[in-house]
This record gives sequence, C-alpha cells and structure tokens, in this order.
Amino acid sequence: MFKTLPEKAAFRALQLTLQLMAPLHDIVAYLCSFAKLGNCPACFEFPLSPNPLRSDWGGTEGIGFELQELQKMIDSLQSPQDPKQVAQALLPRREVMFLQFDAAVRHLIRRSFLAAGNVSAYQSVTDGMYHGLPPMSNSLVKSVFASQLGLPQPLDPRSLQAFVLFPWRAFLEDGGPFPLMSSSPDTLEYNMQVG
Repeated sequence: MFKTLPEKAAFRALQLTLQLMAPLHDIVAYLCSFAKLGNCPACFEFPLSPNPLRSDWGGTEGIGFELQELQKMIDSLQSPQDPKQVAQALLPRREVMFLQFDAAVRHLIRRSFLAAGNVSAYQSVTDGMYHGLPPMSNSLVKSVFASQLGLPQPLDPRSLQAFVLFPWRAFLEDGGPFPLMSSSPDTLEYNMQVG
C-alpha cells in the first residue's frame, strides 16, 4: 500500500492508517454485533433472508443511521481531512459506545429484570457480565509472560515513553494472555451476548 514511499514516510502513513482503522473497526463491529442481538442469525446471511429484522433492535437501518451520524461528526471537525484529528475523534466515540453498553448491562437491564420479578434472568445477566464485559472494555490484559518481564514503575504500558524505551515489555503488558497466538477472529458479538 505504501511501497513507493520512503521508509519513514511509509511508517508514518501506516501508523496513521492503523490509528484510523482501529477505532473504526471496533465501532462497525459493535454496530453489527448490536444489530444481531435479538435477531435470528439467518437475517444477516447472504443471500438476505426473507425473515424481517425486528425494528426494536435497529438492524441494518440502525447501522446505516449510526454510520451517517459518524460521517456528520467527522465532517464537523475543524480539519476533516486530517487523519490524526479524525482518529482522535473516533477514539472517544468508540469508548462511549462500549461504556453505554456496559452501563446498560450492569445497571438498566438488571434493574429491569428485578423490577419485573425475573430473578433468574437477573442472575443470568449478572453471571454473564463478569465474563462478557471486561474484554469489551479498555482494560489492560497482561500476557502470561508479563510477570517475568514487567515494565519498570511508574511507566504506563500504553504510554509512548514505555513503547519507545521497552517496546516488547509494553506489548506483553497489554497483548492479551498469549500475545503471539492467533485468537478467535472476533469475539465482540459473543461477549455482547454473554454480557
């Protein structure tokens, strides 16, 4: 993609591309997973199923609306052509989406089940949220090897200074339990259903 650029320019272009794509990927994955909640899986297979999506869950119309809102947000930036500014706007949007879902599961849904007297549903959501919600958060997930090769204090694993001084150790502090192994491709939908 950036083969014709000099090495430093290619590195910078790749870095900006990844900064843009990471939050955008998470936002789109969240929207698709959220649209699938409460709908039959066949509704999203190709060719499209004749079974209609339930309108109370958003479906593909909800995805389109959210993406239009995202485009409006980007267009309203001071410099919408600046990839750094767009990436900085997408990150908080991503975090807000996940925090809203987290708050809904932890508080609103559970409270609704209790108010309705459905203790088993309340308990099911309570049990599932401890497994499904943490992977969707921005919390650090240490490698099993990080205990042997940790970062010196007070460095933050996500700081630029830690990445520059100790790139491998910083990676181990937030690379997941087995950072070099390929994990399942996308567990967001599963985590949303468990949560």
